[in-house]
Amino acid sequence: MNRSRISGWCAVAFVATVVAINAVENIGTSRPDPAATPAEIARWATDADPYLWGTTVLVPVAWVLLGVFASAMWTEARTAGHDLFPAVLGLLGAAMTMGTLSAAMAADAVLISSIGNLDVVHVEVLSGLSTVLFLMNWVALAIALYGLSRTTAALGYLPRWLDRTTLVGAALLIVGSTQSALVLNGTLPALLPGLLGFAIWLLFLLIVGLRVAHSTTNQPEHRNPDPKSPSPGHGRRDLTSPLRSAHAGAADARITR
Repeated sequence: MNRSRISGWCAVAFVATVVAINAVENIGTSRPDPAATPAEIARWATDADPYLWGTTVLVPVAWVLLGVFASAMWTEARTAGHDLFPAVLGLLGAAMTMGTLSAAMAADAVLISSIGNLDVVHVEVLSGLSTVLFLMNWVALAIALYGLSRTTAALGYLPRWLDRTTLVGAALLIVGSTQSALVLNGTLPALLPGLLGFAIWLLFLLIVGLRVAHSTTNQPEHRNPDPKSPSPGHGRRDLTSPLRSAHAGAADARITR
């Protein structure tokens, strides 16, 4: 199995890991909404050991999987001679989301592991910090989604029906990342744009990951590349053709003598 196909399965595995993280978050007592009281947050944190153990194991795995996929797409774009700016954006967004969401998970881990020793103020601070970091992470996902979608479109992995959808998803994620004040004040519908954008992000990784994983060659230019991208040798002048013509003419002259 070549590197490209491995990276595709990494993208699929990343989606599965994210789903698993969200599942363990709601084992036992469901996580309260961002506007919950300190007492409700403390009640959840007291029973949230499965979430603590699950995230501390699954989150690092998720970052490895996403890093492999983003790096492989950058490598393929460079090998194929495509514009590297979108691929760099994809890598940058992936790195940003790793840092931002890791910080949010760290705040949750401290809250859960130390809940018996925290007063009301510290519970509110850690819970609010986790919420804001989670929402700010959406702008990093928007950058990653835009960069990786443009890169995979040029490489021929992104279906046409999903192409414009990814742009809508990136815009929704940016809008969602600006809603922290509303969410902290209890306006939960403000979460909807970001959640829809996040769903498109996961759909993108699942569909493209499967297409990459089932690719039969590691040469991107042979997989229906972006029609706007010139094929190898396109526009190059063949400087040897006049020379070949001259030799052919000379050979014909000798034969007819």
